Amino acid sequence: MEWKFKLLAVFVVLFFPFPVLLSLKGSFPYWVGMALSLPLLFVFLNCARRAENYKAGRKVEEYVEGILKTCVPFKALLKSDVKIKYGNIDFLVMHEEKVLILEVKAGKLKGERLKRTYEQVQRQIEEIRKRFPQKEVSAFVINTGEKSFYYKDLKIVCIKEMCYEILGILHTTQGTL
Repeated sequence: MEWKFKLLAVFVVLFFPFPVLLSLKGSFPYWVGMALSLPLLFVFLNCARRAENYKAGRKVEEYVEGILKTCVPFKALLKSDVKIKYGNIDFLVMHEEKVLILEVKAGKLKGERLKRTYEQVQRQIEEIRKRFPQKEVSAFVINTGEKSFYYKDLKIVCIKEMCYEILGILHTTQGTL
């Protein structure tokens, strides 16, 4: 995904000067060339920002995956980047009668972003319940923030507490398996 944003940014940079150059050549007034180039500049800046955000988010997911591999019980199945109808689930933990959805978010979770995350997780829960109707489905968000908190009925867990949360939901400890 990151490469798509970078490719688009490079494409925009290559074509950014053309409207200005054409206006300097006399094809149309200079202000028209600038007016046509400015949206391309904004597209470039947006693509560059999105590429960096995606890269930062992927880095956090890789870090979380390393921790999950050490704290998910041996009898549980850990899957990453599970494709569903509306996007993907960052991590899915399947254990006996339970399925646990883990969504990872880097950066501050508040306001509109928190609301969109909540809605995203609700769609994920709905999709997994359809796929596994016989299993109990739980979910929480892993965040890079310092403190855990609730938003409505969804728990937002800081990275340092995620293993305790997982083991608590699965009602097991690493040593007894």
